[in-house]
Amino acid sequence: MKDFEADVTSKVVREINRRGIKQSQLLKLCEEAGMPVSQPDMSKIFCGKKAMNLYQLASVCKATGISADSFLYQKKQDNEDFFDFHDSEQLFSSGKLLDCYRGRFHLYYLSTAIGEERMLHGILDVQGEEAFFLLNFLLNVGEDDSQKLTKKYCGRIAVSLRLGAAYLILKSEEIGELSMICLRHRNYSIREVECRAGLVLTMSAGEAKSPVAHRCLLVREELNTETLEELRLWLQMIGEDIRVEKGKLERLSVELQREFSEYADELERIQRLAVKKEYLEFDVEMLRRQLSMNRKDFSEFLSKLYSAASAPRNYRITQTDDIRIYEKVSELIDRSAEGKSQYRNSHHMARSE
Repeated sequence: MKDFEADVTSKVVREINRRGIKQSQLLKLCEEAGMPVSQPDMSKIFCGKKAMNLYQLASVCKATGISADSFLYQKKQDNEDFFDFHDSEQLFSSGKLLDCYRGRFHLYYLSTAIGEERMLHGILDVQGEEAFFLLNFLLNVGEDDSQKLTKKYCGRIAVSLRLGAAYLILKSEEIGELSMICLRHRNYSIREVECRAGLVLTMSAGEAKSPVAHRCLLVREELNTETLEELRLWLQMIGEDIRVEKGKLERLSVELQREFSEYADELERIQRLAVKKEYLEFDVEMLRRQLSMNRKDFSEFLSKLYSAASAPRNYRITQTDDIRIYEKVSELIDRSAEGKSQYRNSHHMARSE
């Protein structure tokens, strides 16, 4: 029994230290929770001179929001919870670090089905349990006979402190699907994460299933159709280098000069500074149909093309991406709210007249 008590005490001390909570802070938290612990006892516990009793364990758990089960549960190597990070100093699946994700998000992304242009909308609820944070996701995938078709997912969230990342793992046992959303995580001084861009790894929709990565937007407020149309372009996989076809740029230049006439000189300058390159675009299936090469020769031919191709090696969501999309969403929401206010005022005036 003494070994068990010592083991539990060791786990508690390790977890408190991992969270960066000082003894003085813990004493105050215990007192605020209505279960005070004396300073001498707390000091002996942290120095390894005394094992915690049941009251002291309950006090610390209540004060910090940590589940007692995480300390009392004896893990077996062959039955270990993949999301149990209580012994980790960098990975977290519960605690105050994840509080900024509590509540409801609206998730938007462009359809992954070939030929589809629509944007999909889902509702993600993040609930903080004692030992972990639970995800429930309801995705609206369309309508059939005037009824909404939905997919239901559940999952968990984990945060890597060292990498500054939040990982949302979702599963649907009904359709046998696993998906992961990766976000940039920061220690927020604000109460909630309001808006975030993320990368999703999953299987594509439609008949031809294949692994696919795409951007998504997580936002607290549901967005209207007009706002979503403007955000559509922001959900494309465009990085820091923006490539525009020459013909499109020539047509766009006229529009830009008209809309941003006060910046005419600057617009001309950035076009002169832009790196001008000429590309040929090949469709691999077209090449396969048009060339009579055997499999080995075709593979070698593709290798030669790949070696000369201009393509990014990976795709990133940077701090700048998050800032830009947050500013854009805020601007569109404010504009929408202003439009509604103007409509209400004009409608009220019309009724008054």
